[in-house]
Amino acid sequence: MASLLVATACEAAVADGADASSSTTVDGTTTEDSEASTSTGTLEVTSSSDADPESSSSSSTDPTGGVTTSDESSSTGAPVTCGSPLLDSEDRLQIAGSPMRGNPDALVTVVVWTGYADPFSASVQSTLAALAAGPQGDELRIVSKQMPLPFQDPRGRLARAGLAADALGAYWPFHDAMFAAEEALEPEVVDTIATSVGLDLGEFHTAMESPEVAARLAEDAALFSAVGATGTPSSIINGELFVGAQPLGGFEDVVASQRAAMDVLLDAGTPACVAFGERLDAQLP
Repeated sequence: MASLLVATACEAAVADGADASSSTTVDGTTTEDSEASTSTGTLEVTSSSDADPESSSSSSTDPTGGVTTSDESSSTGAPVTCGSPLLDSEDRLQIAGSPMRGNPDALVTVVVWTGYADPFSASVQSTLAALAAGPQGDELRIVSKQMPLPFQDPRGRLARAGLAADALGAYWPFHDAMFAAEEALEPEVVDTIATSVGLDLGEFHTAMESPEVAARLAEDAALFSAVGATGTPSSIINGELFVGAQPLGGFEDVVASQRAAMDVLLDAGTPACVAFGERLDAQLP
């Protein structure tokens, strides 16, 4: 069933085209994507995480593992407990347990779907790195999702390799090495990358073929379709759909506007987790 879900979701997807601000459909049609659009999804999933433990907010940990901020309260005056990482109540973007880097409690979240065989997913990596290293870096977290397109990674082999590396605790080194590879990602090249980041090949291959990895890939693909994404790379930034390998300035503008919208809610006394949920409510279809 998981494999069927992956295939169904992938057949509906599109990849980016020959220009950094364009997308290529499954049938090869190229369309321009110079602006971000709005979209949605409401699925839930848990998986493994590589979140940065640092937080930019002042908080105290409660006995259940949540984080209660001293200046947040509900309409009844009772404290609202926001967990770490920061989530809306339904975790509609499947953040919990997903590969993440940056501040896990950041007020702006970039959930990005990429494919290792997609050149535009590769080109956006340097943009995301510059975004994280720039002045807005402490204000955001980047959550990684897989989206293998049928004509680039037809069986999802490369996507499953990424999720297998995550299951074995080496997602980001493997992810970065895959996108940095200069040769075609044939099985032997992928194995070499896995070995270079310290993975045991037997465990790696077993994880690649596991039902758990197949299920996670199906969930990533289903959420991709649910949020209305139509190409890779595609991002949801606090609920706003942002398509393509767009310039750094485009990402910076969306991050800034989403942070400003969060600040308005926080200044009004809305707890951070509730504010995040309200931003998703306002922008996800």
